[in-house]
Amino acid sequence: MEKAFYTKTKLILFVSAALLLLAAAVYLIGKPKFLFESTYPLHAYFTTVNGLQVGNNVQFAGITVGAVTAIQLESDSSVKVDFELSNTTRPFVKSDSKAAIGSEGLMGNKTLNITYGSSHAQTINADATLEAIVPVLLDDVILKLKITADNCVSISEELQGLLSQIRSGKGTIGKLLNDTSFAESLHSTLIDLKSSSHDLKSTIDYTKQHPLLKGLFKQQPAVKRDTTNTK
Repeated sequence: MEKAFYTKTKLILFVSAALLLLAAAVYLIGKPKFLFESTYPLHAYFTTVNGLQVGNNVQFAGITVGAVTAIQLESDSSVKVDFELSNTTRPFVKSDSKAAIGSEGLMGNKTLNITYGSSHAQTINADATLEAIVPVLLDDVILKLKITADNCVSISEELQGLLSQIRSGKGTIGKLLNDTSFAESLHSTLIDLKSSSHDLKSTIDYTKQHPLLKGLFKQQPAVKRDTTNTK
């Protein structure tokens, strides 16, 4: 009887320990932290977190250096995000560094990205608040793309209508391009103008050779100006 009791007790303890280990593993996997490194807390305020969750990674220069520890709604237009960074980042994160919400890949988990600060700025202090960059919402991007696409379609339709009018001979440009008589008249005018220019040149050449008018086309010698002072 006692042997069966001890056996059941050992089994219960073993199962309980296994469940505790499993729960701890799930907690650590779902909420990564730098358990074996010293960290310091920072904060940032956003109008929207765009899907960011507690436990998401914090990255600096593309390297995971911390984790989001808390997200709290402060007002109807402000969300406070608390996060921790590894102390190894202290020399690099500046007081004018900024926090931005991004993604790990196109459809990956959300991340909190810390930007470089200016070289002359002081290093960040623990428990400081970083300036937040307004995240770009995917819905806004899709809306702008839709507006741009609609504008392109509208311009294309208008251009197609204009080309159709030109082909059919409507409008001034269409008439000019499709009126063969206008093209022939313009060609004849250009020929007449060329012929008249040739006749004018011939007349001028003949005039230059005429004995009575030849002297009119001779170049007069330049008169030199006497610059000497006369007394």
